[in-house]
Amino acid sequence: MENVKGVILIVEDNAGLNELLSEKIQECGHETYSVHSAFQAFEWLENNSPFLMLLDFSLPDITGKELIELLISEKFPIPPFIVATGQGDERIAVQMMKLGARDYIIKDSNFLEMIPILVTNLSGVIQKEHKLLSVEIKLTELNEYTNQIIKSAQEGIIVYDLECNYKVWNPFMEKITGVQSKDVLGKYILDVFPFLTGTAFENLKLALKGELTSEFEFYFEIPETGKSGWVSEIVSPLRNAEDIIIGAITSCHDITERKRAEKLRIESDEKYRELVENSPDAIVIYIDDKIVFVNNACLGLIGASSANELIGKSVIEFVHPDSRSLIMERLKTITEPGMVLDLKEEQFVRLDNSLIEVEVKAMSLNMDNKLAVQLIVRDISERKQSERELINRKNLFRKLLFTSTELIDSSSNEINYEHISDIAQEISGAKYVCFNVFDEKGPGFKTVAFSGISNFQENALSLFGFQIINKKWDYDPIREEKIKDNTITEFESLEMLAGSLIPTSILNKLQKVYKFGKIDVVKITKKNRTVGDFTLLLEEGESIKNPEILELFANQVGLFIDRQVSEEKLRKNEEKFRILFAGNPQPMFVYDVQTLEILEVNQTALNFYGYSEEDFLSIKATELHPLEEIPIFLQSVEKTKAGINTDGISNHVKKNGEKITVEIFTAGATNFGKNARHVLVVDITERKLAESALRQSEYLYRNLVERIPDGVYKSTPEGKFIETNHAMVGMLGYETKEEMMAIDIKTDLYFNPQDRESLILDESSQETGIYQLKKKDGSGIWVEDHGWYNTDDNGNVLSHEGVLRDITDRKLSEEALKQKMEELMRFQHLTVGREHAMIELKREINKLLIGIGEKEKYKIVE
Repeated sequence: MENVKGVILIVEDNAGLNELLSEKIQECGHETYSVHSAFQAFEWLENNSPFLMLLDFSLPDITGKELIELLISEKFPIPPFIVATGQGDERIAVQMMKLGARDYIIKDSNFLEMIPILVTNLSGVIQKEHKLLSVEIKLTELNEYTNQIIKSAQEGIIVYDLECNYKVWNPFMEKITGVQSKDVLGKYILDVFPFLTGTAFENLKLALKGELTSEFEFYFEIPETGKSGWVSEIVSPLRNAEDIIIGAITSCHDITERKRAEKLRIESDEKYRELVENSPDAIVIYIDDKIVFVNNACLGLIGASSANELIGKSVIEFVHPDSRSLIMERLKTITEPGMVLDLKEEQFVRLDNSLIEVEVKAMSLNMDNKLAVQLIVRDISERKQSERELINRKNLFRKLLFTSTELIDSSSNEINYEHISDIAQEISGAKYVCFNVFDEKGPGFKTVAFSGISNFQENALSLFGFQIINKKWDYDPIREEKIKDNTITEFESLEMLAGSLIPTSILNKLQKVYKFGKIDVVKITKKNRTVGDFTLLLEEGESIKNPEILELFANQVGLFIDRQVSEEKLRKNEEKFRILFAGNPQPMFVYDVQTLEILEVNQTALNFYGYSEEDFLSIKATELHPLEEIPIFLQSVEKTKAGINTDGISNHVKKNGEKITVEIFTAGATNFGKNARHVLVVDITERKLAESALRQSEYLYRNLVERIPDGVYKSTPEGKFIETNHAMVGMLGYETKEEMMAIDIKTDLYFNPQDRESLILDESSQETGIYQLKKKDGSGIWVEDHGWYNTDDNGNVLSHEGVLRDITDRKLSEEALKQKMEELMRFQHLTVGREHAMIELKREINKLLIGIGEKEKYKIVE
């Protein structure tokens, strides 16, 4: 059906009057279309929708009432219409008003003069109704878009009310916990997850008080769903447009993979040390408050030339004096290995006494059977300076934005309550009119205007003792009960209406001064909801005038007030959108899948890609991809148009040409148009580099193990090989690694199985050992074993690793040398003994010669 903008349908069987009406209405700026019977009108309305219809009640075929009832039975949309009749029958007026007539006019001598006035007034009302409908549609679309962001977010979003009950539990949380939103929403946090009694719950209570909280990491395990893992969360206060805390919002990230990677990294001491030494972040390890290790990055951060300048010092010496006591208290909470303290921003003092802003994270570990604490310290001086500059620019922008908003509000959205109250007084003929507006969030109401008394503010102050304009009144159940069933309710006196709100002494004084008669309360409603009322104070003996017109006026005022409320709700939802999109810590942008133009971008994405907002909005989505990958991106766009999910890993390029690896998550963004697509970007460049480096390191390690001539092995305490290299297979006489992996170490490698218990599994023996092993053919081989243990956190042996060197030839050489030395010693003993005997013999001969008087024959040399 075509909506004929601005056309007014005239249904009048009198051709002359029809022409005069058409001329009068066209003078008001409207187009007209004239018919002379009800069925002509019905045929035209089948394909057209007029802005307004002027309907003669008495038509030649059927009455105007019967035409409206026909349209209703055929389910035609009923256009706004005015009923005209030559009869002053109130019953006809009431019947047509019940069918939806906007007004009722009698064809008297003033008929043609009244028509332009009536049409003009109703035109304004109808235009306001159209505007309100547009605002409601836009509000609905914005709410749908906000829900799409929450549902498609690749992080957990949790919202609590002030009583710590769950209000939002998005699909990401369902995925990582296995707990469905229907089992969570509306329930108290500890009733659902009793294990959250520690820091997580304390952070929630702090956020509900408006205090800042830090990112907190913890392990969870839910037996009912079989889900477990590590998460990190940040809890922030949730405020409304008046900056009042209405709950808390938590951003939750699944860090299970990161935690698993950290554990693998710690298992390899050498790899870990290499990573630590080359880490761009400063790393400090201390035991009993004394620094025992620092990496090169820490030397640069603190301004030291060597580690000796820092080793042995207290880590607290480098914390700003203002924070030392707080840091010491936090570090005291570390009581066992495996604990993690979340990121904290601090100021450190360098060796030259200059200050540096850092971000510190602490984790405990077991080092030489002592509790050690590792600090990861990141220099964030440049980032903090950038944040301060960004905040300053945002404040300037916000100040400019608020100033512009105030100008717009003052010129287009300001409600002139006094003018509305004056009109109600003029229509009703009341002596005084009190205009009240109900509080949308509660049962009370506020007086916004008072008509009929000059310098009312001064008089009210003297009578009541307080200003009545903007006075907030408590909910009065007696008053509400009296007026709930009627649009207009009459009271015989002011005391009957306000006796429970205003003291009797003041009521008597008011009655004496102003001599009130009856009191009428006219409800102002919208969709069966009371949004305000006109309290009419009549003179004694007087009654309300024009009640039907006053009711209609009250209805229009209700529409107007409701529009103001709807626009305020729209503003608040737009602010919520800014929080979820513009202020999101993840890079986000919106683009058109048809034109590939960028429609919107948040500040995080600008910082991430290195663009200004103007530059980013001037490029197309293809320019975020490397040249060689643009065809792939265009193919994914076509799949997106076909409704195929194209989320996944891709390569992007920053403004400076730097290539980065990202993970993309997309969703429809109908708030920006039917072809708009919302894109969330997760930078995984560092993760990909780390994975590549880990694979390369493992390759080099395995290549080294397989190439060295010594045997390398890893075995279980029970006597089974976990891993071994080819050199060890050949050393022990086996054909293949698989053959050797299948043997029982105790019985197949040792001549006496008990030898393994004493030589290898004796936990006090973790040094180099030399012993004999049995080869496959049963022969012996001497080996030198450099071995060590791998244990769990409780000291239980998990495996035994070592390097075996074949020293059989060396042992044989040593045995041969020993035998030769023994032979040499025996020979030496024989030779030396004979020499001593000869000397003694010569000494005896010399003595005999001297005895007979001869000279000594032998010269003895000792």
